[in-house]
Amino acid sequence: MDIQVVRRIDVAAPLVAVTFDDGPHPEFTPRALEILASHGAKATFFFTGVRVQRFAELVKRVRDAGHEIGSHGYSHKNLVTLGYSSAREELARSQDALSQVTGQVSPYMRPPYGAYDQQVLKAASECGFSYAVLWNVDPRDYASPPGAIVESVLKNVKDGCIILLHEVTPATTQALDRIIKGVLARDLMAVTVTDMLNSLGRPVAKSAPVAFRELKLKTPMMRGEDVIAVQRALRRMGYDVGKADGLYGPYTSVAVKCFQLDSGLEPTGTVTRETYSKLGIPTKTT
Repeated sequence: MDIQVVRRIDVAAPLVAVTFDDGPHPEFTPRALEILASHGAKATFFFTGVRVQRFAELVKRVRDAGHEIGSHGYSHKNLVTLGYSSAREELARSQDALSQVTGQVSPYMRPPYGAYDQQVLKAASECGFSYAVLWNVDPRDYASPPGAIVESVLKNVKDGCIILLHEVTPATTQALDRIIKGVLARDLMAVTVTDMLNSLGRPVAKSAPVAFRELKLKTPMMRGEDVIAVQRALRRMGYDVGKADGLYGPYTSVAVKCFQLDSGLEPTGTVTRETYSKLGIPTKTT
């Protein structure tokens, strides 16, 4: 199982991560973006898959503003109560929703209610997530007035903290400007989770560009690093490719067709440049 649970990060710089759950929200997310931009702050948003699909343009706006987006499940169900198969389906659907809208595969998930067990972590890892991101500063903003939210955050925040907020909560929107000002006044920087991890010299693994070529089922079978990249991306999203052996065989071809069909592409089984993009695999021209 290749996934790490983080509640705080031992940073090598005065950094904190401001994180938001449950969005996006058509009223409060844009306001959060305005406040963050006014202070030059960055944040990590954990969106539910169903809302990603409903508010796709808003998700792109968050991405284009330089913020980070992770998964908060597909429909905000308690993954522990679902059992392995259903939890994996929830996470795979959320990863697929994010990749279709953002063009990227997210390494981050936050289990709804912070609830997880070893089966949930196993399912998350198989869906391509590298980190289960929890928190160590929780002002209970969903049940607190703005002043109490600000006081709670600023009383507890320090280097390496991960702050839990909900931009869908009106009180949080009212408190956010004062929170960011207070963080900055303590000589801390509000950054993304990736920025915090990178401060330790532990960059988050990203897909390296592969030389572009169309992949298709043929004899002899095509093989190479590009095939492995496609197989791994498909497996992260819950598609069965058999063994990720670098050979473009029947299992991989069928998985590609299923992915293309789910992604609104023509299900040819041929990995085109558009298919690479939908899979979140960057390509380069040789």
